[in-house]
Amino acid sequence: MVRRTAAAIIQVSRYNGSAAAYSVAVGPAGRRVYVTGVPGDGAAATSSRDYATIAYKAATGARLWVSRYNGPARRDDVASSVTAGPHGGKVFVTGVSKLTRLRWDYATVACNVATGARHWARRYGGFACSVAASPNRRRVYVTGYSAGNDYATIAYNAATGAQLWVRRYNGPGNGDDTVYSVAIGPGGRRVFVTG
Repeated sequence: MVRRTAAAIIQVSRYNGSAAAYSVAVGPAGRRVYVTGVPGDGAAATSSRDYATIAYKAATGARLWVSRYNGPARRDDVASSVTAGPHGGKVFVTGVSKLTRLRWDYATVACNVATGARHWARRYGGFACSVAASPNRRRVYVTGYSAGNDYATIAYNAATGAQLWVRRYNGPGNGDDTVYSVAIGPGGRRVFVTG
């Protein structure tokens, strides 16, 4: 006999009537939860939307900090994925950031886990969908689709944001290839991308 129990909602935390939250990650010690998306707090009413990443205390839902990202063009910036570094040093967020009327970039941001202060921000032409951090804390991997609608996966140095490599994938039909997710193997030696 299988015994079923109902799940209970322990807490609810809100951020300014947020328009859309797209991703959640739990810190390595389980003490913090990070949520990213696009806020609906009126700050966008004058110009554009920005990334909003929020850190909460996992046990109580108390808000610890909010970190915003507004790209250099001061246009729409939509966060799509967040991950916490494996040893609690940084939180990484990626998404898309409008540079011109017709150009969108990946925008990947590294924030301090304690304060939300930005360590670095890097851009690459295209639409980013997913971010993952390696278990050894050295690399961050971002994937999405870029020119020609092909997969484009980028490795960054986690400490500095320096781009280490870019790998692209164009499927056998030479058509649109839309990627959705990236994951790192347990030893950090392989990166898996799907879409």
